[in-house]
Formats: sequence, structure tokens, C-alpha cells
Amino acid sequence: MSGKSALDYLDRLMSKRQNNKEKYKKYDEKTQEKYRQHWSLYNPYLEPYKGETSKQCYQCKKSKILSRFYKRLSSYDGLAAECKDCAVKHRKKLVLELKARIVKAYGGRCACPKCPETNISFLTIDHVNNDGHVKRKNGLYFYYTIVKESFPDKYRIMCWNCNCGRAQNNGICPHESVEM
Repeated sequence: MSGKSALDYLDRLMSKRQNNKEKYKKYDEKTQEKYRQHWSLYNPYLEPYKGETSKQCYQCKKSKILSRFYKRLSSYDGLAAECKDCAVKHRKKLVLELKARIVKAYGGRCACPKCPETNISFLTIDHVNNDGHVKRKNGLYFYYTIVKESFPDKYRIMCWNCNCGRAQNNGICPHESVEM
């Protein structure tokens, strides 16, 4: 399938889906019910939570009320296996690991030649062309994008003071504008 024909196929598929919303909605509901039946039949360690008000977290092993779990349609009970608290901890850990990898790839210190900052807590990603406002991304998705693009030259590492100072000083770092 060439690129053009693949795009045409996707366009046809999406328009077909838009035209038959009710049909596909019923199909999605049936698929979700299949997932639930599958998990309740073939997973001996987990039982369906019909009428239950709590569930055990996969990570911390604590029993928590159902509202402490994120929704996950592909799960047998429609809820994530880990509670919100554990999910947040896991996400923060991923963000820190990716940030450390990115900081290391970009040199491990602030890009300003007069700034000696190397503490990862103070370092942030700066858009070299000052175009960060065009397509605002932050956190985990932003870090994944940088790693996926193999650390492009359009970003650099700066400490928070230099980055904010550049924004307030027409793109010039305060360290560079100060005469000593």
C-alpha cells in the first residue's frame, strides 16, 4: 500500500465510521462486553466487581474504593489495575527518568556559558527559536517526543532563571547582558 492509498483508505474508514456512528457505538459496547467476559472467564486471580465498592491495587496491594482507580475500557472491570496514587508515582518516576536522559544527552548543564547550574531540579528544556508557545507540550508527552526525535537541535537545556530571564529580556540571557 503506497502512502497516498493508505491515507485514502484511512479517510474512507473514518468517513464510514462517522456516517454509521450508532452502528459503531453498538459495536464498541459489544467489544467492551467481550473484554469483560474474557477477563472474568480466563483470569482466575481476579473476579468481576459487580456490586463491589472496593478493589485491591496491583502495586501497593491496598484495598481502595473504586473512585480511586482510573477508567480503562480494555480492563475486565473497566478500571485500571493500579490506584491513582500509584499511577501518579509511576508517572512521576517516568518523567524524572526521561528528564535525566534528556539532560544528559544535551550536555548535563545550563546552555548559558556563564551559568554553572547542573542540578536537574533547576534545569528545564528551552526552545532555541523561542517557539514553545506555538505547540505547547509539557511533561511526559513532551519528553517522549524529544527522545523519539533523537534529541533535535531545536531544544537545549537551560536553568529556570536563564530560561525565564531570556523570556523577559528579548531572548538574551541576563548573564550575557550584565556587564562586570
